Amino acid sequence: MKILAIETATEICGIGYILDGECIGLMERKTPRAHAEKLPLFYDKLIEETGIKLKDLDGIAVSIGPGSFTGLRIGLSYCKGLAFSHGIPIIPVPTLEALVFAKGKIEGTIRILLHSHRETFFQQDFLWKNEQLQNISEIDVLEWDEIKCNFNQEQMIYFFGGEPLVNSLNVSGLKKIQPSAHWIGILAEKNFTEWISDNPYKLIPDYISPFLIK
Repeated sequence: MKILAIETATEICGIGYILDGECIGLMERKTPRAHAEKLPLFYDKLIEETGIKLKDLDGIAVSIGPGSFTGLRIGLSYCKGLAFSHGIPIIPVPTLEALVFAKGKIEGTIRILLHSHRETFFQQDFLWKNEQLQNISEIDVLEWDEIKCNFNQEQMIYFFGGEPLVNSLNVSGLKKIQPSAHWIGILAEKNFTEWISDNPYKLIPDYISPFLIK
């Protein structure tokens, strides 16, 4: 299977090519507030290095959220432009699930924290059991003080962003993880049949925040 994968949910802007479960090419970089400029350049570079053709793709995967409002809009808009021009299916991939999937099959519960803005984080819990990944909670939008008060040093917790706040805890139980188009593509291929969008024209980012932040 041939999948083009896009990740723009955070400061990381990336695009990758997944061929039969392996990442063959990857262009990504931390580019705050420059995704609209950099993503087309990364795409051109990836095409040049891998020789892939849009008409040969089985699908285009995109990190669908939660994450940066602007980043998510840019990624999905670019994905739609490529997909609609060649009649290619779109596979929306949950951003937090891709983050935890990147850590590999670690038996037990894992919490993912993704910085949103100021002292606000997205949080979700997952469970690896019998080599299967399950989300065992809804996505919460929490202030740092609430996260800090309920911190469990025995739980595996991975985070991206908000380093000044996270590092202030000065504990070893928190480990940094980085979003990547690599894992967006791998997870899209794994769940291709279940996640393929039935109506890509109406597909919108999973912002979460506007509905939960008070």
